[in-house]
Amino acid sequence: MIEKLAERLTVRQIERGIIGESQKAVYKYGYIVLVEMSINVVLTLIVGILSGKMFLVISFSLIFIPLRSYCGGWHASKDWMCMLFSMGTLLVVVFMDQILFLSGYAVFLIELISFVVIFLLAPMDSDTKPLDEREIKTFRNISRIILVLEFFILLGAMYFNCRLLILSIICAHGLQNISLCVHMKNGCEVIARRLVNKVFERLGELMEKLPK
Repeated sequence: MIEKLAERLTVRQIERGIIGESQKAVYKYGYIVLVEMSINVVLTLIVGILSGKMFLVISFSLIFIPLRSYCGGWHASKDWMCMLFSMGTLLVVVFMDQILFLSGYAVFLIELISFVVIFLLAPMDSDTKPLDEREIKTFRNISRIILVLEFFILLGAMYFNCRLLILSIICAHGLQNISLCVHMKNGCEVIARRLVNKVFERLGELMEKLPK
């Protein structure tokens, strides 16, 4: 549905001479991202208003969406499944606010596990969002920067005892962790491929240093 809408909008701009045929793929992807972001904003506002937890769902979305964008992981094959997943994610966060009471040590342990898994596995592509080697390297660097920044935000939230912000980050990283682990088979292949590439890179560097 979203892809068809993006295709229609892009074709209309081409017919009107606003963009060229060579720019079709770029604009189509841009429209897909724009529509998906708009849907996420609407869903966030709906859940926030109905639950009375506007700060929680907004802070969670601001933490989760940038990380998710560059980490990848499980992706729904259908647009309606993606929307259900987004809605379900927000409802889980609201529900966790009612039942989750963790000590500082438990929070740090959960975050440490999520941090390590995300740091090692991300980015992970899928059939719906394949990545080439250049994109993998770029997405890995950006995802790790985002992850580290959010980790320091968590430490600050723990220091100032900002419970809702702590919950937002823990849930965001935990759900991203789960999303990556669902693709564990692909994750293992990714890690193995990267290790093999590293080995060959090191061997190549050593061969270059050998006297000729």
